[in-house]
Amino acid sequence: MRIPFIVVLLICVPCATYPAAFQNLNFDSANTNNVALLPNTLDLFGTVSDLLPGWQLSHGPFRFELIGFNIAPNPPNATLIGADDAYRRPIEGLDSVAFYSDREPNPVTGTLVPFSLRQVGDVPTEAKSIHFLNYGFSEVELLINGSQVPLLFDGGFDHSQIHLINAEADISAYAGQTVELRFTTTDSDLAGLDSIYFSNEPVPEPSVLALLGVGAMLLFWRFCRRSRSY
Repeated sequence: MRIPFIVVLLICVPCATYPAAFQNLNFDSANTNNVALLPNTLDLFGTVSDLLPGWQLSHGPFRFELIGFNIAPNPPNATLIGADDAYRRPIEGLDSVAFYSDREPNPVTGTLVPFSLRQVGDVPTEAKSIHFLNYGFSEVELLINGSQVPLLFDGGFDHSQIHLINAEADISAYAGQTVELRFTTTDSDLAGLDSIYFSNEPVPEPSVLALLGVGAMLLFWRFCRRSRSY
């Protein structure tokens, strides 16, 4: 009775899958040798496995197997951005990724159909925060294992120009765990992503000056209320 059990064990162990570190977090590992023109267009496309190795791309509930390469910003599309991008979208390093979500059935008032980029991997044991660059006219949100993670941005978005903004979040609760990272668009406009990395440094707490400023505002508000009561 022991021999069959050992045989089954030896067969099953090599089949087991083991978590691994996240890969291609800076989007610089793209293989662009196989990009080709989409029929009847001037747009270059490649497979997600070539241009975004390690990642899976979805538009709404549907998984995308193709992604553009330096293509025009016409929603709905997603594209890898290289240094020779004609539309001057920002990158750090060799490449970045950009999304142009849409709304259905109306492009202005319809329901947003977001793009999502996800990957499963190990959060480093000592990691306390995650950082990334978010550029364009709208922000992305970060979900870990399906739960939205509060993000801190060092600036704001508007439609006057393409903004390049640093984002960070506290992920200390997930240190040492295997998780799914998912970045999702929040608006039907350009939202770019680049240079994701984990850090052993915690997300900064609000500064003492900021707390004093809030306290001063509360005191002023109370003073105004008391003045009006007389």
